[in-house]
Amino acid sequence: MKKIIIPIGALLIAGLAHAQLSPTENYVYSKTYLDYNASNQPTKTAETVEYFDGLGRPKQIINIKASPLRRDVVTH
Repeated sequence: MKKIIIPIGALLIAGLAHAQLSPTENYVYSKTYLDYNASNQPTKTAETVEYFDGLGRPKQIINIKASPLRRDVVTH
């Protein structure tokens, strides 16, 4: 039984550790298409998540995969 519970628990925790949108915080998710290929499919996108405090002031901005190494850029 322990052999089954440990991998399932690890998968659930790994899912929580992934950069996700918070269901308890106010946020705006925006996706901007920057370039299209010949068949009209988007090739480059810019994704941004902006979190707000309880009064509507910006608290944190996350630009998803915006660095040259394809990592998230976080601005407090």
